[in-house]
Amino acid sequence: MSLRPALPGHIHDPTLLDEATRIVEQLIRECVKLGMPVYARYQAPGLIHVETRHGKDVYMVFILYDPFEDRIPVALGKPTDYVTIAAIDPESRTIIDKRLDAIPYALATNPDIMPNYEADAWSIRLRVYPSLKPCGKEWENPPGTLHCSDADPCNAAVVDSHGVAAWLDTCTGEVTDARYWQRRLHLRP
Repeated sequence: MSLRPALPGHIHDPTLLDEATRIVEQLIRECVKLGMPVYARYQAPGLIHVETRHGKDVYMVFILYDPFEDRIPVALGKPTDYVTIAAIDPESRTIIDKRLDAIPYALATNPDIMPNYEADAWSIRLRVYPSLKPCGKEWENPPGTLHCSDADPCNAAVVDSHGVAAWLDTCTGEVTDARYWQRRLHLRP
């Protein structure tokens, strides 16, 4: 099955692109709460402004046509390369399927903003986060409880009352602090 951008005749409601763009912004905010160091804001219907430590760019939101399902797939990326990250119900306009682990790949459609190796790392982290459990260790900088997984021993999350404050790559010792990005999105004080 191949999904393609919807033709104008397939979209009867002019507010659909606006709603889809706000949903994409919400999903990126979920990723930031889970520790991904990204800033994103709604710019206009179909456009999301994104910043990372590498730079900033404007990404497009696409409404895709799926002739086999009663859902509206939503993608994020560039005109020549985009990734499906969610599906919304055509009646209620609510999210019926979300793929947070696909958002890093959508951002990697511009490798100057998210290089492929970072997209791989963030996709894995977002995918394993639900399986993490407290390791019984407190982390000092940033402060929080370390959460680990047997399925992925190289990734651990520092969790506090506001979300994932940082990710620790236990294989390399690298700490990625997300608090700056979360503060920019008003997800933590």
